[in-house]
Amino acid sequence: MSYFFAHGVFPAEQVDYPRGYRNLIITCLWNLLLGVPLLHYIIPFVASGSMVSLAVVAVTLLAGNIIG
Repeated sequence: MSYFFAHGVFPAEQVDYPRGYRNLIITCLWNLLLGVPLLHYIIPFVASGSMVSLAVVAVTLLAGNIIG
């Protein structure tokens, strides 16, 4: 760590790996698989206009954002 703080780089050679798109595709598919049904249930809550429903959706989204 002292070498890094003095020079700003690590002394070992840097290895670059080629980018793979497999993880991106898997993440996008999972987001579609889980996100579309979730939106199907959230949109009626928001469209109802009830303050309680809006508060429940807002707290749920905030909790998901904090946890995730």
